[in-house]
Amino acid sequence: MFAGDGRLLGPTRVRVAATDGSELILEGRHILVATGSRPRTVPGVVIDNHRVLDNAGALRLPAIPRSLAILGAGAVGTEFASLFTAFGAAVTLIEMMPAILPLEDEDVSAVVAHELGRRGVAIRTGTAVTGVAASADGVRIGVRDGAVEETIEAEYALVAVGRAPVIEDLGLEAVGLEPRRGGIPVDGRMRTAVPSVWAAGDVIGGLLLAHVASAEATVAVEAIAGQEPRGLDPMLMPRATYSIPQVACCGLTEREAREQGREVAVGRFPFTANARAAILGRREGFVKIVADRTLGEILGIHMVGSEVTELLPEGVLGKALEATVLEIGQAVHAHPTLSEAVKEAALAALGRAVHG
Repeated sequence: MFAGDGRLLGPTRVRVAATDGSELILEGRHILVATGSRPRTVPGVVIDNHRVLDNAGALRLPAIPRSLAILGAGAVGTEFASLFTAFGAAVTLIEMMPAILPLEDEDVSAVVAHELGRRGVAIRTGTAVTGVAASADGVRIGVRDGAVEETIEAEYALVAVGRAPVIEDLGLEAVGLEPRRGGIPVDGRMRTAVPSVWAAGDVIGGLLLAHVASAEATVAVEAIAGQEPRGLDPMLMPRATYSIPQVACCGLTEREAREQGREVAVGRFPFTANARAAILGRREGFVKIVADRTLGEILGIHMVGSEVTELLPEGVLGKALEATVLEIGQAVHAHPTLSEAVKEAALAALGRAVHG
């Protein structure tokens, strides 16, 4: 391993500017680019990690802030809102889109919004950030909701508007690669347009998640080794948000399925009717399955509730193996378990839920 900044010099050569000031040239038959991503920011807002923080800066705070304004209510924003409100901070969550977690199923987003609001988080959706002014004592955030402009004050601001692939200063032009704003284009085996150069992880865009990056790297390395790896299907990639309550999803949302013209059957089962959830005292949330009405094919599975990220693999595997909601519903699930909600949601899609 060599610590330093790497830059492509050609299809098989990399220059490393080492941290000790030295420089060396590495050569190999293949090069794998896996430079990851960095936090995005709002136009005109500078992240200084003193008063205006990214997610790493928020975790390095010396004490729990009295108040925190979070810019962006996607996965990172809702996770940090859950974290800091649990520690006693007054949290304001600001989102430009009409709902928090705007990429997830609307029913799921509504539950998380309700639970965060119940725990004291002030949620401002449909609200654009117009500027952030930092001082020694805190931050003043200019926002606009329709025609109304106002200022929100907090001790710190956390910018959580997503991440951007790290593609600058890599020497991509030296090998003839033209990255897009969303990352380095690759084929199903993670190979770029230059046969000896591969890329995997956040740098290629798509779902910027650790487990997805790991799977992409595995595909790339197996292909480099001459194996025949199976490509990754974006519809089979699990999405997990560690908010309180958790969110776990895979595949199409109900809206996406309908917009594609699919005839859908929707099964939904609440944890209020699940024995294990009652035992744990965590009865908020549900499991929702979106299926093809005719074939019973699972198009998407969406969960919100306590530890639902542990339930998602059943849905991912079922979708990967093209199991139908009938087959999921007929599988015997142990009692009392949270996973019984998956079975019941599958049966609900058929109009046959036992306890719903």
